[in-house]
Amino acid sequence: MVSPSTVLTLLVAAELAGHVASLSSAPSTEFVEVRPQLWRYNGEFAFIPSPAQRTPVAVWLVEVKSSWILIDTGAASPEYKDPFLAALKRKLSSSSSALRLILLTHGHLDHAGLLPWALDEHPNVPFAVHEAEKPFVTGGQQYQQLKGDTWAFTLGKYYMPKLNASLPISRQIILTGSTGDVSSFASWVPKGLLTFHHVPGHSPGQVAYFHHSTKSMVTGDVITNMATSFPVSRNGKIKCDNPFLMPTHMYHDMKTSQRTLAKISGVETYFPSHDDGTGVSNADFQSFVGAHKDEL
Repeated sequence: MVSPSTVLTLLVAAELAGHVASLSSAPSTEFVEVRPQLWRYNGEFAFIPSPAQRTPVAVWLVEVKSSWILIDTGAASPEYKDPFLAALKRKLSSSSSALRLILLTHGHLDHAGLLPWALDEHPNVPFAVHEAEKPFVTGGQQYQQLKGDTWAFTLGKYYMPKLNASLPISRQIILTGSTGDVSSFASWVPKGLLTFHHVPGHSPGQVAYFHHSTKSMVTGDVITNMATSFPVSRNGKIKCDNPFLMPTHMYHDMKTSQRTLAKISGVETYFPSHDDGTGVSNADFQSFVGAHKDEL
């Protein structure tokens, strides 16, 4: 008799195998400036404990005058944590600029797992999360409590680690509405430099961040940029794809969010959190959204 946990492990491995079978670049050891004043660390995270099932997870630093903004904090797993924390310390210590703000795309543990460390290490730095994600980041709720619209989430949510971090709510900034300017709660950020956009589906309060000066959209898990797609191989030529299905609780909302991002003018490059390349061009993203318009 095969146990339920074994079945879930096999399902997760099957999906990850589709996404990570053909990684095109080595994981980061340092933050790399992918656009002027926009830096990316792209480390490896093992969803299951196997070197063959690792996927890139990006964390971002935005340089603003003499300050840094950190977008996401990465995964609290051994293969990710130690190299990332070392790279972040080197980057911050090599600059006279200080970390002043942490922005979350969403609260899944591969993106926000090291938030407790970041807040302990930087005791005066606030963190921002969308109001729809707040219950899972600081409200004690679990993603397993969500109802999904796919069989993948219905089964896979039980594989997701439970959240048990105790975070300082007094340092929490709540993002509200469908869009807004980061300068509205961080006056030292120039108006129009960085805006947030609510893009639910993968999680209730997922947010994408538009870095206007470089025309770059940090998408979180609205999309991925991996070599293949589960469950149907696309010959390794795909340049843009859906996020992992198992942690995506509302597929319909996720597709709507892709359309939302496609309508925002001025974007040249979309940078997913799971990206084994160097982002997705506007042309490739628009082509992907247009080719899947009948999925809604």
